[in-house]
Amino acid sequence: MMLWAYILVPSALFGILCAYFLEGDSGTFIAGIIPWLGLLCYILYTHYFGGGVEMWQVAQFFGGGAVAVTGVLSYVLFREIFNGKT
Repeated sequence: MMLWAYILVPSALFGILCAYFLEGDSGTFIAGIIPWLGLLCYILYTHYFGGGVEMWQVAQFFGGGAVAVTGVLSYVLFREIFNGKT
């Protein structure tokens, strides 16, 4: 269960940073794609150089989807909060 915290918390923090610095559809896209690509890089690195997961496609499907959704949801939530502070 702690592993999910290791991948979801940084993606939520990145979504918050995107909400602070970016706006609109590009912010939503970046808040979702960068955590997804980051997890992909980590999974592929551990697969090829560390003897990690054999079913990395399944790990990317579920884990990548989770981090992308977390990044976008934190972006949307904090975008509303940061818009109210002006």
